[in-house]
Amino acid sequence: MKKCNRNHGLALARLRFTENLRFQKKDKEVFTFAVKVDSGLLKKIRLGPESGVIRFMQKHEVTSIVDISNFNKAEGVSDRKTIAMFPYEKEAVAKAFALFS
Repeated sequence: MKKCNRNHGLALARLRFTENLRFQKKDKEVFTFAVKVDSGLLKKIRLGPESGVIRFMQKHEVTSIVDISNFNKAEGVSDRKTIAMFPYEKEAVAKAFALFS
């Protein structure tokens, strides 16, 4: 992981993380956090190949999120416009929008 410069570190230190979902799943406990980030800081995020993707969405798009378990694991989600998540992730996104609305 790259070190961030002092200004980035200060900006990150001011972020307020809020736990918005917690549950027990078989042999593990799942915690989901929400954080409201200034758009200027978002522009500075650089993802590596193993990081996945950040997809920006609006509140009304939550209803169109589909259950990822309905897709073939090897093939994945073929339509890039489709937002697929596990149900608990969809719930966490909806709660985050409610928290910051």
